[in-house]
Amino acid sequence: MDFATIASIAAKSGGILYIMPVLLLIVLWVSIERFLFLSRMSRLGEKMASTLEQLPDIKEQSLRPLADSAEFPFRALLQIPIRFPNIKDSAQLSEILQEAVMRQVPLLDKRLWLLDTTVTLAPYWVFWAPLSVCFMPFRF
Repeated sequence: MDFATIASIAAKSGGILYIMPVLLLIVLWVSIERFLFLSRMSRLGEKMASTLEQLPDIKEQSLRPLADSAEFPFRALLQIPIRFPNIKDSAQLSEILQEAVMRQVPLLDKRLWLLDTTVTLAPYWVFWAPLSVCFMPFRF
């Protein structure tokens, strides 16, 4: 199949076949970027957990240097015990930590809506492109 044939089919598809390669590039870019970001977060989380295990206690004087040097999103979590030192109830501390985690989620899920949208619409576009080429001769 030569380039002229492919261009002809793409032109007859109503432009959908021009959009598909662009969407493929976007999906690959978001997938690779999110994979690298989340694998980095996983490594940082393991490093942070091992550093926390080595601390003699989880009091402000030992936790503050670690919280100040921590990267996103761990800094927000490590600052919770520093900001609320009087909380002794583990359930209340758990609720505050959970709220801090929920505030970080939108930053972790960044650009994933592109993947959701593309995965949802791609089957429709894959179905519509050949169908529009098949019914092209029947237009009045």
